[in-house]
Amino acid sequence: MNAISELTTGEHDEPATLANSLLSIADACEAFAEEAPLLLDADLRGDALGERIASMVVDLQNILHGVESSKYLRRMFTPLREEWRARP
Repeated sequence: MNAISELTTGEHDEPATLANSLLSIADACEAFAEEAPLLLDADLRGDALGERIASMVVDLQNILHGVESSKYLRRMFTPLREEWRARP
């Protein structure tokens, strides 16, 4: 916990930010997991399919926001992000 609290500066409270980020990530993962199986519905087409996918993209954006909000999580994911950037 000390390493996390050491990331606190000025108005940024990293332990609280990390806790909120993890809760936000968990909520977004749950929403994504509930929506994903619905894509298998053969009747889901056109605008309805587009709306479902757009909703799932928002869930993924919320996960990314949760990672980016926390200094600790940003540091944990830096190597992975660098690997993504290196791919063509």
